[in-house]
Amino acid sequence: MRELQTLLISCLTQERISGSMFRFLGKVVNHVVCEMFKHKDIAWDGLRDYIVSQSKTKFQRAVYISQCLTTPLEDDEFVIHVMENLLPEIRIRLNPPRDLLVDNSCWVLAFTGAFCATIHLREFPSQAESVKKIANKMIDSVRELVERGIEVGLVRRAFRDLENIVKNLNKWNGVNEKVKELPKDKFDWLNLPEADGFEQSEILLADYGF
Repeated sequence: MRELQTLLISCLTQERISGSMFRFLGKVVNHVVCEMFKHKDIAWDGLRDYIVSQSKTKFQRAVYISQCLTTPLEDDEFVIHVMENLLPEIRIRLNPPRDLLVDNSCWVLAFTGAFCATIHLREFPSQAESVKKIANKMIDSVRELVERGIEVGLVRRAFRDLENIVKNLNKWNGVNEKVKELPKDKFDWLNLPEADGFEQSEILLADYGF
């Protein structure tokens, strides 16, 4: 397992790698993390260090890998350390883009990455304020884009990706499709019940220029 971890980190740090291959590596990383926490209850320090080190210089890679981790992460040090470095970068990139003539994939990844971050941080009461702040940032960013009127396509793209993530999170949390409750307030979606991990499917189909 240790050899596989080292090999995966080496592959993730390759400069020239296709988007499809990077997405495949994200799936493999998630399965390895799932097995580690399931059988050994130990952290993958190399993965934590990879996400932290890439959060500024290779944000799109770092946030994508972080949101591939769909299994419940019960290691406080792993989650908190990753989010302390990744969330500031997510907040910056959640600022609504001004130029529609450029690739705005970074905003979409920041939006979906912010959602996944709140899901992991909800397990830690000490991070409640951070969860509320990032959720408000997501709401404000979408509101501004919608009010402009011309960026609706970008918002739709983000919510399509988010819809696929939520479907997988429903599997993670054992949600019965026949029993659904309306949220009590705008933060109620942050309080999903705990359950076992789930198999990840393709969550982001667009090429994000990894």
